[in-house]
Amino acid sequence: MRKYLYSLLLGVLAIPALAQESTDSQFGPVAGEKAFGVTLDPIASFIGNMYNGTANNALGALQGESLFLNNFSIMGKYFLSDNTAVRANIGFLFSKNNNQTYVQDDEAVFLNAFSQAKVIDSDITKRRGGSFAVGLEKRIGSGRIQGIVSGSAVYGFATTKSIYKYGNAITDINQAPTIANPANYTAIGSMPNARPTKNFTAAPSHLAGLVGSFGAEYFLCQKASIGAEVNVYLVHEWTSQRYAEYEGFNVVTNQVDTYTDLISPKSRRTELATGNIGANLFMNFYF
Repeated sequence: MRKYLYSLLLGVLAIPALAQESTDSQFGPVAGEKAFGVTLDPIASFIGNMYNGTANNALGALQGESLFLNNFSIMGKYFLSDNTAVRANIGFLFSKNNNQTYVQDDEAVFLNAFSQAKVIDSDITKRRGGSFAVGLEKRIGSGRIQGIVSGSAVYGFATTKSIYKYGNAITDINQAPTIANPANYTAIGSMPNARPTKNFTAAPSHLAGLVGSFGAEYFLCQKASIGAEVNVYLVHEWTSQRYAEYEGFNVVTNQVDTYTDLISPKSRRTELATGNIGANLFMNFYF
């Protein structure tokens, strides 16, 4: 579906280019011009998948597939000369995934052993973050198709929080109620059946490094283009401590208590690889 959407988009946008081809002798920006760009991959995926039942997956792509290497971004450029520009890219990561599961309603079954009543357990994951990159771009050629080589410094941050909600409450009578995943129960101190309620970090995780981009741009007309880039990046990532919060019936105090446990320490990671930070398939407008 996506390839047909791209073909249709290219055909529609090429109409003004064909009309001007006889009068346009040179394509591309000149010194002093500015450019505004948006990524097309996640947007096109979302629109295309609206018709085949996978819109939720495409929406995940629109909001960012991983912690820092998000797919939804905007780009701005200012041209110092006809083939050299200062460029900046801002990426966004906003997602909320709510997985819900039906489980037995323990209270209803207690009152009527033949009850088929259900309640809902929810596993909610929220992700928030963004990235900023600034650097220089060099263009090669002056025709409809132009090469692009750039280098940028990048910084990103992100947080991930998981929240667990249960349809069956913990009580002194029902100290280990039915939940969607019984393996989540664990013994903590005087709480023999504690279940997680939250998984979170004390502070955002961060990423900083350098990104080199290599790609090409095709001008539909003098002031609009589409293009693609592949990135090589060297980045360093550092994460905060991660905690888990539990609730359970305390057999010593005879009440429901909560407990917060440190489950992973701070960590650091350095990576050299190829990928897509910011623009992958994009469209630029010049003015």
